[in-house]
Amino acid sequence: MISALVFDCFGVLYQGSRQYLFDITPEASHTALQDLNHASDHGFIDYGDYMAQASELTGRPVTELEEIFTREHRRNDELIAYIRTKKSEYKIGLLSNVGPQVMERLFPLEEQAELFDAVVLSCDVTSVKPHPEMYETILERLNVPAGEAVMIDDSRENIVGAEAVGMKGIVFISTDETVRNLETVGI
Repeated sequence: MISALVFDCFGVLYQGSRQYLFDITPEASHTALQDLNHASDHGFIDYGDYMAQASELTGRPVTELEEIFTREHRRNDELIAYIRTKKSEYKIGLLSNVGPQVMERLFPLEEQAELFDAVVLSCDVTSVKPHPEMYETILERLNVPAGEAVMIDDSRENIVGAEAVGMKGIVFISTDETVRNLETVGI
């Protein structure tokens, strides 16, 4: 029996800006940008440091990058509406690889409390998916056994990580397909 649904943020609840950031960064700086994203996701640097270094790598001013991040993050309102319909029946978790101060811009704290029973961000636990610690932490905070939880993520690697700790996994392709796949597992 499924008692919890766990959603990734970027690529699932929001379409992210990282690919766009790579597109505007000179190819010679892609490795440095990957390292910067890694440091941010692990919480090793704060948002201000991230933006300053990203500005250096892209050659674009911080204000322009902030506009890009705001413009390029597109909310999946259809899936968020679906979550609202399931909130009374299931525990809902958010599990995301993300740097500090980003999530509050996407989901203000009040909305996080309304939508999610537990939120685990990589920057807060200094680990990233697909490391088992991430999945174990969300399961602990939701207070559900792994076999009763479904992870929805756009990364196949992250789904493999979830399945390795005993969760069921659905690779997100589209909202409609995800809803059909959730029905297949008994939602």
